[in-house]
Amino acid sequence: MDATKKKEAAKPPPQVRQPQYLAHLIKYFKYAGVLFLVWNVGFWRFSPSWVLLALFFYMLNEEYRKTKEARIAFAKEAMVDEKKAILARTDELPSWVFFPDVERAEWLNKMVKQMWPFFGVYLQNIMKQSIQPSVDNALPNSLRPFKFEKVDFGNVPPRIGGVKVYIENLKKDEIIMDLELFYSSDATIKMAIRGLTAGIKDLTLQGHLRIVMKPLVSVMPIIGGMNIFFLNPPSLDFDLTDVANVLDTPLLSNTLRNVLVDQISYYLVLPNKIPIQLVENVNMDALLYPIPQGVLRLHLVGGRELKAADIKVIGKGKSDPYCKIYVGAQVFKTKTIKDTIQPTWNAYFEAVVDQKHGQFVEIECLDEDPGDDDELGVATIDIQNVAEKGSIDTWLPLEGVETGMIHVRASWLHLSRDLEDLERLATVVQQNLDEHNKTGSEEYLASALLMVNVDSAKNLPRSKKSMSEPSPYVKLSVGNNSKKSIPKPKTSDPKWEENFNFLVNDPRNQDVFIELWDSHKDKKLGNVTVTLTEVLKAPKMTIHREFRLRD
Repeated sequence: MDATKKKEAAKPPPQVRQPQYLAHLIKYFKYAGVLFLVWNVGFWRFSPSWVLLALFFYMLNEEYRKTKEARIAFAKEAMVDEKKAILARTDELPSWVFFPDVERAEWLNKMVKQMWPFFGVYLQNIMKQSIQPSVDNALPNSLRPFKFEKVDFGNVPPRIGGVKVYIENLKKDEIIMDLELFYSSDATIKMAIRGLTAGIKDLTLQGHLRIVMKPLVSVMPIIGGMNIFFLNPPSLDFDLTDVANVLDTPLLSNTLRNVLVDQISYYLVLPNKIPIQLVENVNMDALLYPIPQGVLRLHLVGGRELKAADIKVIGKGKSDPYCKIYVGAQVFKTKTIKDTIQPTWNAYFEAVVDQKHGQFVEIECLDEDPGDDDELGVATIDIQNVAEKGSIDTWLPLEGVETGMIHVRASWLHLSRDLEDLERLATVVQQNLDEHNKTGSEEYLASALLMVNVDSAKNLPRSKKSMSEPSPYVKLSVGNNSKKSIPKPKTSDPKWEENFNFLVNDPRNQDVFIELWDSHKDKKLGNVTVTLTEVLKAPKMTIHREFRLRD
């Protein structure tokens, strides 16, 4: 056989291109929808300005889509070749480049890569067994049932950008480690909502994961247990597939992103944690129900020289500013002040802080609009700095904008089990109550922190007709503040092991109202009331026992 024939024989057989029917169908409906709208404009004799307005929003959507695709492409490139990616884009260097106390840990990335298939199976089980019933319970009846049809986290593992181990201001029996986590994978998640299939692909996630190894013991494996959590909600991005791809707009993507971030926060963002027991005889109460380190009281006074986001034809532009405050998974919001760039909110917020070291308060200033709200800038406060100084009173410049500052006062409140401290606060509470009665404000300052640890229930009633087991969850209420546990599907003996924190205005005159509900039938299974005076009189202000359900 001559050289030419050998060369032709070495060529691979031509590949047959498979038709992509779904992609073409989606593209067809998108273009057909645009043409149908243009036809309607002419048929109904609408003003040409409607066409220009539609074109404007289309261009905004295209710019949003291209920006998101570029961000996802960079994240994927960094997962494959980090050095090449960061040299090409030096404005997004990992933290170990800038901070000497943050170390690069390639050995850890190699371990994660080897363990990723097993982590993937573990995460699949969590999503189907825990997150699925939680989402289904949170959705309105019109969007039920909700189900994960496919959960595949792909073959590309997360990447650790930097590791920081704390060695100062720690107890002798603990180790604290922060991981800068990047995840950009070929994950595929498909969900069924009332029979319609919607999918998520190209999932990217970035955040700071903290691992607290406590207590250290004298038997192998030395570490008695661990708590794993995010200090603040991680940033999240993704692309939509299937039916959701037809409606892939900034509004829908942001809505789905908020739902996913809320679910991640419910499980993994402070004060929520994943406890892991490594030694049999270790006290699990310290892992499951850790005592918070303190309470942060914020007084958001006002702002000045904010960005004028609402442009006016006559006169200077104004904004309708309000603020969102994030402390871990806790979110607070001020009222909106109309038509001003010099707002006065005079709003108080109190947040329970589990980890003051390394955690920040993020204050996001926004302009309220009928559609998406405009960003007016972001400011951050180091909680550790406030705890060390006791209090701060400062004007913070807003980042990400050319102009704007906000006036913030913050104070750190320590926790105490001394009843005399509560008595000393009685005067402050009464003064606050009198002030609120005069001004008509709904904000009350707290004098105590109540921790409610919900462990389990047993012998819950079954359905009288079908004898089916309930899917119970717990609802706890102190005054106007209510919180819910995760629903446990189809069991008469649920085990939650969840803790809830309530900031109480006056524990001498308030109660805890506890209700058990069946999430699927929206039926109450029973209730319990505990007076807080009973808790105050108990040894170490702690009651630990079973309660019989009423009704």
